[in-house]
Amino acid sequence: MDDVDDADLVVERVAALDLGKAGLEACVRVPNPQRPGRRMQELRGYATTTAQLLAWRWWAGCVTGTCSGW
Repeated sequence: MDDVDDADLVVERVAALDLGKAGLEACVRVPNPQRPGRRMQELRGYATTTAQLLAWRWWAGCVTGTCSGW
């Protein structure tokens, strides 16, 4: 994840999705545990195939702390 500096923290954790016919872009921003007051950001792209959407679901679960090994 990339380290990002925020002046005012309004929402602790945020995610955004951009879903198109052929692709999905997902962005997650979370607090940086090693540097208080800073944030980490990760952007990932996925195709809209079943396998890729399942991979996105697994990644999103891991980012939110509900990762399972299914």
